[in-house]
Amino acid sequence: MFLDSKSKIAGYPALQIRDFLRRGWYRQNFVEYASEELKCSQSEATRILDDLVGLGYIEYVTSHFGDRCWESTVAGNALANASASRPVLRKTAERQLQTLLTRVHEVNDNEELAYRVVKVIVFGSYLSKAERLNDLDLAIALAPRLENSVAQEGLQRNRIKNALDGGRRFLNFLEECAWPMNEVMARLKSRSRTISLHSIEDGERAALLHNSHAGGQCVLCR
Repeated sequence: MFLDSKSKIAGYPALQIRDFLRRGWYRQNFVEYASEELKCSQSEATRILDDLVGLGYIEYVTSHFGDRCWESTVAGNALANASASRPVLRKTAERQLQTLLTRVHEVNDNEELAYRVVKVIVFGSYLSKAERLNDLDLAIALAPRLENSVAQEGLQRNRIKNALDGGRRFLNFLEECAWPMNEVMARLKSRSRTISLHSIEDGERAALLHNSHAGGQCVLCR
């Protein structure tokens, strides 16, 4: 997804809203958090959040503890991953796709990593006939490396410990728990500005990637 850096969303710079969605999906005290991040009053933050709900970028949900909170929708996830970089040539995107598939095999062969890649689906502007693309949108499905749940939990703890020993710090417990999966996604993206990675599990599977003929093309299916 391409994001015009000069555009606005809910009355605020689009890049600021994008960065807010990138960092704040797990927050329950979302009005207070939005107020702090967007540097506005809580009443203004409430208006912005209501606008984002109306635009379909976030939705209100109830947590396991019965608290009212919010989370990103499929559209919100796409916005959070949007790039303001210039469009790329198709041949560049094709080269990036092949390079990513090489990294997929490297990840799957690395038994130290807690997750492996079982599906890669390309969608978005790549499936058009355009020679210039906004970016390379890919939906990734991960699966636990080990079938034994106890052994898998041990492998995940080892990946977290390895990250902490290497100096990585997590904002909260949820981010720490998500690291074994996020580590794999980071390796796949490899800081590429062309590639925009999405999780199939976040709702895109039902929204636009139900099968290879409904908005996406499977380039790796296992």
